[in-house]
Amino acid sequence: MKEKIEITRRAFTLVELLVVIAIVAILAGILLPVIAKSKTKAKVATARISIKDLDAAIKAYRTDYQRFPLPANYPRNLVGDSSSGYIFNNNDHSTAGYPNSMYNKDPIYNVTFPRFDATALPNLRNRLTFNSDIMYILMNDTNPNGTNPNGARNPKKNVYLAPKELGPEGTAGQLRRGGVSDARIYRDPFGNKFKISMDLNRDGYCYDYYYGSKFNEEGLAPHQSRVNWNGHSLNGRIIKYSAIKGDVMIWTAGPDREIEGMAGYPRGVNYGNVPNNEKTKYDTKNTPDIDNIKSWD
Repeated sequence: MKEKIEITRRAFTLVELLVVIAIVAILAGILLPVIAKSKTKAKVATARISIKDLDAAIKAYRTDYQRFPLPANYPRNLVGDSSSGYIFNNNDHSTAGYPNSMYNKDPIYNVTFPRFDATALPNLRNRLTFNSDIMYILMNDTNPNGTNPNGARNPKKNVYLAPKELGPEGTAGQLRRGGVSDARIYRDPFGNKFKISMDLNRDGYCYDYYYGSKFNEEGLAPHQSRVNWNGHSLNGRIIKYSAIKGDVMIWTAGPDREIEGMAGYPRGVNYGNVPNNEKTKYDTKNTPDIDNIKSWD
């Protein structure tokens, strides 16, 4: 007669389950920041590739047409170069404040960011410059009342750049993805608008409103030019600034989406709610930029 062997299955105790859950939580706490950091690095790498592609597209257009991909009579900055993608305060979304950090260095640089004048098409008059001014041309996308009317600035119909489409401009900025909106505003993978400047005065140096005061910035060189801006208080004066030695400079605000070193406040801080005696504590004008993504890196 065979003996009957009973096998008893012991369940996990509450203590053992809690130990397992604690171990899983610890592993997750270790791995999640690593994964997030890896994703950020991947986005930065993608942004750098986008900058290189954009730089190459601008230079290819210039080779074909012997000019920069800009509308006719494009607004010029303080020293006669172009700067597309205005800056107010310390992020892409603020609408008040001084448009360049050179003001932080010396109040004489309190200049208005370039706007289209009365000779421009009706839809452009008195408008600030956007990177879409360039993208319409590089993408061979016509806008009858805009910066590439009927393809006039790209008659050969060459497509120099074809970024991913993000859909309506109203929602594109909230996606935090790289690509171009239906308004042809070009963003990096963090949702920042690309800032693009070109050497329109053809002196071999490219000036940007933000980096013009970064005299210790690696990759930039000191330079000087005479201001040629009728009606401006600095007109005719020779000013010194920092610039890239070349014809194009491109950059974005990077992973934190903040433009450090500007007179402004961190994202989420409401200026009106900050007591007067604490405003200097929040001001970021003396904060060094730590993660901006730049073409000269």
